[in-house]
Amino acid sequence: MKLTHVRVKDLRSFSGEHEFDVSNGVNYVVGPNNCGKSNLVRALELAL
Repeated sequence: MKLTHVRVKDLRSFSGEHEFDVSNGVNYVVGPNNCGKSNLVRALELAL
């Protein structure tokens, strides 16, 4: 099984629905402080 797409809805700093595509190889999550990078990783942990 391969993770190709992530959808996060109403979790911590993500209000509403947000979708992210995951490509082959290394994927980087880049953004300013307090924009939800760690919350995206927590959402993946909960899902997996």
